[in-house]
Amino acid sequence: MGAMSYLLLFQASTWFTEHITAEKYTDYKEYQNRVGKFLPKLVSDLPGDFSDQKAKPKVEKAEKKDGTLKKSIR
Repeated sequence: MGAMSYLLLFQASTWFTEHITAEKYTDYKEYQNRVGKFLPKLVSDLPGDFSDQKAKPKVEKAEKKDGTLKKSIR
């Protein structure tokens, strides 16, 4: 009984965490399709290797005290 309760708790908390993360990050659904939840997927439905796609830095423009623009990378 204790092991079954622990398994149920683990499954429910994992589902809840995955649900929250998918709402917060738009690309997380694609990640879920490519990566197994508990064990690595050996075969994926999506073609190609995504490891060559790197995130681009976000650049913001801010004004210096003298009125000229400077770039800020986050």
